[in-house]
Amino acid sequence: MKLYDISAVREAVLPLLIHHGLPPADAAEITDHLIEAELRGVTTHGLVRLIGYLKRFKCGILNTRPVIKKATAAGAVALLDGDCGSGQVVG
Repeated sequence: MKLYDISAVREAVLPLLIHHGLPPADAAEITDHLIEAELRGVTTHGLVRLIGYLKRFKCGILNTRPVIKKATAAGAVALLDGDCGSGQVVG
């Protein structure tokens, strides 16, 4: 098993997401979640997802700048319209 420096991975992933049109804060959110999944050993939700995300951002399936709105709310529960944004950002 290879070991990688987390900051080096972050420095490699973050600019890729920004290059694909994400605001820096949203790109950082996604990057941090992918790295966190790897560190927790949940590799199915880690960096393996990056290429798929980049493809979806490039072709417009995922919105790089979603306008998130509250659709409905009832007590402590709300339904959000995520405007096809990534789960990490919308969540």
